[in-house]
Amino acid sequence: MTSWRVALALLVLAAVGSVSGVQAAPEDGRLVYEIRMSAAGTRSQGWRGQLLERNGRPLELAAGQRVETPLGPFEGVRCVHPWSTCGAVHAGMLGWMKTHSANAVMGPDNWSWRVLVLGEGTRSEGYQGVLMRGQTELRGCSSPILTPLGLFSCRERTNLWDRAGWFHESWPVSKGRD
Repeated sequence: MTSWRVALALLVLAAVGSVSGVQAAPEDGRLVYEIRMSAAGTRSQGWRGQLLERNGRPLELAAGQRVETPLGPFEGVRCVHPWSTCGAVHAGMLGWMKTHSANAVMGPDNWSWRVLVLGEGTRSEGYQGVLMRGQTELRGCSSPILTPLGLFSCRERTNLWDRAGWFHESWPVSKGRD
């Protein structure tokens, strides 16, 4: 088989795999949002949300400053103490935090959550939510998982432009095109 046919076959297999329930690997996308915990399992446990610009630099939001993104609006929440829930927080999560614990001490595991953009700038641009417990990525979709950050549910990818993987219960799942 000629090299261009091999390349084409690999490209087709990659595209088919990405819409058949196989979640994209982190190296396939660009990190756009992340929540990281600090001092897990202690009274000083907290977390900080971070939006990232195209160049990978953190987008610093002043307290109360709001920014619109393809993922929806985010607002800056001031970090007062090490145990604060702060940084860039999605508007849906801000409302959710008024009636739920957004920083429950549940043991020593250091949880984090990442959102990657896949196919950036194309008609098939989509998002992948990656939930980490310590250094271990939770793979595949199982039942919802309660974390110190709240409840996360998983959705398999059905279209390239989906929001798939793990997303917090307060976030809208669909981009509106599926």
